[in-house]
Amino acid sequence: MHLFSDEALWAATTPSLSPTEEDRLTQLNAEAGERDLTSTEDAKQQSLITAYRRSVLRRAKALAVLAQRGHSLPV
Repeated sequence: MHLFSDEALWAATTPSLSPTEEDRLTQLNAEAGERDLTSTEDAKQQSLITAYRRSVLRRAKALAVLAQRGHSLPV
């Protein structure tokens, strides 16, 4: 990411899960607290968790590079 432009880094700081995916993950997490998920639901939950973690890591790395470049970061 050190080779990215500032504009590309700022773009990388936005979450990559769609609102629909976020809602589904929230729903699956709630259901998992109440009952065992089906294998299909479990696979979907794991897929969404993986996507969420990648998004968080990408955003953190982009913010770190922007901070190194002297940009003010949102609180």
